[in-house]
Amino acid sequence: MLNNVFRILILSALMASTSAFGWSLSLFNGVSLGQELPPLNLQYVANAPAQPPTLTMIYFWGTWCEPCRETIPKLNKLHDEKHDGLVIVGLTDETEPVVKEFLRKIPIRYTVALDDHRKLFDSLKIRALPYAILITKERKVVWRGQPEDLHADELNRLLSAAKAAP
Repeated sequence: MLNNVFRILILSALMASTSAFGWSLSLFNGVSLGQELPPLNLQYVANAPAQPPTLTMIYFWGTWCEPCRETIPKLNKLHDEKHDGLVIVGLTDETEPVVKEFLRKIPIRYTVALDDHRKLFDSLKIRALPYAILITKERKVVWRGQPEDLHADELNRLLSAAKAAP
């Protein structure tokens, strides 16, 4: 009987929604809405942004992270939709040779950058991957969570608000 209750609890946990998973990752990562990030000194490996964006999605990921790999096609699609003013930056703390080898096998069409000294990872207390934040030109966090939890209407609202800001 106790084994069945335990199995039901485990299955319930496994069937939890992606939103709940994203929310739980927020418990492990120290990012707050409204928080201002330090200046971004990123080393770009692929597809460096051509111009300063209105909003930047910083996607914390790793080549070894299976859920991160599953999100890449979704982010490629978001990038291809060409939301005016949005730049996606996949940020990893791995070395350039490791990332370049990964990019030879799995195509990423958005910007890829390195935080090889973990300055941003550590300052934001990023402990669980994958994780994403949206920041304004002023480097203020306006959204955090899982990329698949960011719906088009919310993204468009955040882009409009950022464009309207002085």
